Amino acid sequence: MNYRAYWNTVKSRRHKVNEDRLMISEYTFMGDYTVRLLVVADGMGGLENGETASYNAVSGFLESFYSELMKAYLKTDMEKYSARHDYRGIKEAMTASAQAANRSVCRGAGRLEETGSTISAVCIVEDYAVAVNVGDSPIYYYDGQRDRLSLISRLQTEAELKAERGEYERYSIEYYEDDHRLYNYLGGYEHLEEKDICTYPIGRIRTGDAILIGSDGAFGRISEDTIRMELSESLDDGEDAERFFLDNLFEMARADKDDDQTAVLYVIAEEEEEE
Repeated sequence: MNYRAYWNTVKSRRHKVNEDRLMISEYTFMGDYTVRLLVVADGMGGLENGETASYNAVSGFLESFYSELMKAYLKTDMEKYSARHDYRGIKEAMTASAQAANRSVCRGAGRLEETGSTISAVCIVEDYAVAVNVGDSPIYYYDGQRDRLSLISRLQTEAELKAERGEYERYSIEYYEDDHRLYNYLGGYEHLEEKDICTYPIGRIRTGDAILIGSDGAFGRISEDTIRMELSESLDDGEDAERFFLDNLFEMARADKDDDQTAVLYVIAEEEEEE
């Protein structure tokens, strides 16, 4: 399926360096469908060397995913194997890559250095996708036909836990006092438990749908409904408007939170007609 991808990253005025990292990549094996990968990592500013942690998170994830995907083709009858029909294999590769990203962050930390990063990634294979996350970097899926925006990642913060327990309303003043406290992230322990890695299927991707992935600073305290309306309007207005969507998103987010901002917008485009 055709697509358009836009990305942006902006350093916070409070930081000496940008502690976010992103990568968009694609792979093709044996003439099969192209596998595309969107990855964002947010180095934790309250800990040491966040920029190094996020770099190691992204590089560790990408290296592992490429290896896992290559093995899937090599260990099968390659003429019959297709990633398009191997959701389970892609999900396992994404989970293994999150573990690899965690090991990479741990190995890259100095002795007695407390460091950490989030990781959020989406793998798109033709008309389906798989998302994975550790930490609080959001992944949104926009259903163009229903004009519906859904947060498909799990925000692993104290705020979310307390909201789920009914201690306060989600997105209340009390919620935002706790939303920077993560209970799970890369680099905290050398091995992540299965429950620590969140994976989600995205089925039946269609023209007009979109995937939005970024660090928490990219969204600030903007409501999901506001994000939906801004995104829907940009998609309706065409490619020129899409190009400015992330700039506008960042500007709105900075009204509430001055943090590094990184995001990727992936839009499912119409197929080009053959001449």
